[in-house]
Amino acid sequence: MEEEDVSSTNACDLNFGGMEKRKEGVKEQGKEENKIETDMEVDEVIEEEESEFKTDEEVEEIPEEEEDDGDGENFNLFPTMMELTHYECLLKNARPPWEKARIRAGSPNNIKISCMVGHLFKRHAYIDLESPINIMSKRQYNQIMTYGLRSRHKPSNPNKISNFIGRIRGLKIFIGSFAYECDFMILEDTTSIIDHHLGEMVFERPFIDKTGLVYNEEEGTVIFDEKKLGSS
Repeated sequence: MEEEDVSSTNACDLNFGGMEKRKEGVKEQGKEENKIETDMEVDEVIEEEESEFKTDEEVEEIPEEEEDDGDGENFNLFPTMMELTHYECLLKNARPPWEKARIRAGSPNNIKISCMVGHLFKRHAYIDLESPINIMSKRQYNQIMTYGLRSRHKPSNPNKISNFIGRIRGLKIFIGSFAYECDFMILEDTTSIIDHHLGEMVFERPFIDKTGLVYNEEEGTVIFDEKKLGSS
């Protein structure tokens, strides 16, 4: 009887040991499978991040290609002496504290109209009757266009941002049922020209000449020359 008890005890020990080994084998296999799944997930995340990174690079490269096209010479045309004379702080970024904006809140001389610039509705688009150039901020331009412009560094000091970004041609302006194409100078900061809370775009002499705008100072009204309406 004692021999039978010993043999049965040994059999139980062997069975228990086999079960433990099988459990350990299952655990090891589970660990390996989990490791494989984790590695696969990490690889997928890395692939997604690389894909997003490549996409961002492609989007950033598009404006450079546009700047380097046949219109690159016009885009990089630096402000002329006449433009700099009219706007003494045109190239300053940001506006010097002693410089007051030409178009200021509460000024009785402010002239404004409503229009569409691309897909952007401007309830109050301000006009400077004397300026030789249409002005727009980089931020405003990037709100309108699919592919935006980036900041431009000063050639003389690459660590500083230039206020002059570039010039763009043929931006669509809609007044009522009429459409015009206007050129703009794009600036990093337009606060030397217009108070920030009034907007970041100013129509000037080129727009006035193209649309035939006539301002009646006594009545404070704006009309457009019928002969030039829709001629653009």
